Amino acid sequence: MAKKFSRINIENSRHLEETITGNIDAKNKSYYLIVNDWDDPCKFFLDSLDKNLGEANVVYTVNTYDVPNVLGTFRYCVKSHKETLPIGCFANYSNLPMLVIMHKEFPEVVHYNGVIANELRI
Repeated sequence: MAKKFSRINIENSRHLEETITGNIDAKNKSYYLIVNDWDDPCKFFLDSLDKNLGEANVVYTVNTYDVPNVLGTFRYCVKSHKETLPIGCFANYSNLPMLVIMHKEFPEVVHYNGVIANELRI
C-alpha cells in the first residue's frame, strides 16, 4: 500500500520556525515542499498532494510568497536550535519545487522533480 500524506500550509516565517523546531524536538522525520504559485510543476505537486490526502505522514507546503527567505529560515532554525545538525545543504536555491526532508540526524534537500515525486509517492 502506498504511503499517504496530508498537507499543511505554512502561513509565515514564524509558523515555519515553530514547525521546524517542534519536529526537531520530537525527532520526527518531516517533509517541507517549497513551491510558488505560478510554476506548473509546483501546481502539479500541490494538486497531487490534495488528491492523495491521508493520515500517515504530513507534508508542510511552504509558498515562497508567504515565506520569502525559506532556506535562510531553515539555516537559522536548525543552527540555533541544534548546532550539531549540518546546514550546508541550505546554501543556495535551485529550481522549484524543492523538498526539504528533516531526518533525526540531518537535513536533506531534494531538487529534482522525479526524486520529489518518488519521495512523496506521487
